[in-house]
Amino acid sequence: MICELCRSGDEMILKLQGECSVEYAKELQNVLIEGLEKSEALRVDLAMVTQVDTSFLQLLCAALNSSAKSGRRVSIAENFSDEFMRFARDTGYVHALGFEKDNQ
Repeated sequence: MICELCRSGDEMILKLQGECSVEYAKELQNVLIEGLEKSEALRVDLAMVTQVDTSFLQLLCAALNSSAKSGRRVSIAENFSDEFMRFARDTGYVHALGFEKDNQ
């Protein structure tokens, strides 16, 4: 997994690339925390993600839920990869991540 954290206006953008799985869970958790420490808004860009697993989806859900409770905002850019959306649909995480079932 390759992570790139950069600022865009008032928010931080976290661009992820490659395999996002349990092997990278701690790294992803750390970079999510870092992004939210630098800004009240963090957008996660998943366009270049090639593989995901349930641990990755659970981390994203946890980030979405905990950020809302703390007054910060985590969102997922809608340019996500087909692999990400297929896995989110197949595992039932579509609604937990804030997407409608018919979202492509």
